[in-house]
Amino acid sequence: MNTSSHTQYPKGKPSAQEHPDRGFTLTELLVVIAVLGLLAVTLLPALAGTKRDSRRTQCMSNMHQIHAACAMYASDFNDWYPIWYDPDGSHPVNILRGGHYTRYVFGPNGEANKQIPRTYMVNGVGVYGSVIPGFTANTSGDSDQNLGYLYAGGFIGNGKAMWCPGFTSNNGRTNLLTWEYYTNPAFVSTDSSGNVRSSYMFNPRVRSAPSDRTRKYQRTGDVKQRDVFMSDFLDAGAGHGIPFVPINSSGTEGWPHWPYQAILVLYTDGSVNFVFNANAFHLATVNLITDESDTSSVIYDALWNDLRDAP
Repeated sequence: MNTSSHTQYPKGKPSAQEHPDRGFTLTELLVVIAVLGLLAVTLLPALAGTKRDSRRTQCMSNMHQIHAACAMYASDFNDWYPIWYDPDGSHPVNILRGGHYTRYVFGPNGEANKQIPRTYMVNGVGVYGSVIPGFTANTSGDSDQNLGYLYAGGFIGNGKAMWCPGFTSNNGRTNLLTWEYYTNPAFVSTDSSGNVRSSYMFNPRVRSAPSDRTRKYQRTGDVKQRDVFMSDFLDAGAGHGIPFVPINSSGTEGWPHWPYQAILVLYTDGSVNFVFNANAFHLATVNLITDESDTSSVIYDALWNDLRDAP
């Protein structure tokens, strides 16, 4: 008879001390890594697409806010929409040069990193006077421009609405068409050249390019049909056409909602559409120049026509 005090184990049932729990084998680890990689390849594009769609939705919301703000502004300023006016006299009221100046928000007096007051700048054209009803000219000092009037007058609740979220920081630099670029010392502040630029091309239509570059829609009563009232920023930089690539870090070239070949457009009736038009896409990516020449204004005008007429 066995009188040993040691616990007896059935054969084939070794104790934990004899065989501790083992880890994963190399094969099992490789299988897990492969599955995770497959999931990443499958899900990341979908997540990126969701993020792009979210930005586009926010962009559309911005445009709706701006249209409503323009209507409220016009009711306070004798039916006039916000204007462009260069205080130094080089560009008359609402004369657009190839669409280039439609993106200015403010035209301060060249002072870098200056916080913009949320009131009309008294040295500019935002006070009552005689140049056009509701405004007076001044040859010096700071001035509001375009969407800047909506910000100064409080018609836009959040100044970030002046920037498309599709323009993002890249390669460690902040894009000059993002709201983050204008946060030094605080939002909204001028850049190193003393300007603040929106990422939207506001009220860009002219009466008859290139012979008359006066804005077509200066007052609400000028609107007789559905037409382009604002769009994504489109600038060919120093060349011809906007490369069909993501927007670069300086914001001078690239596609706002890449990889979509479409342009977000606000119309005069307040509707917003994400428009794909083959002719407009070709003009923007191949023919467009922004050198403020007659050719430039004609191309922009043709592009707005295509966006207006798109189904």
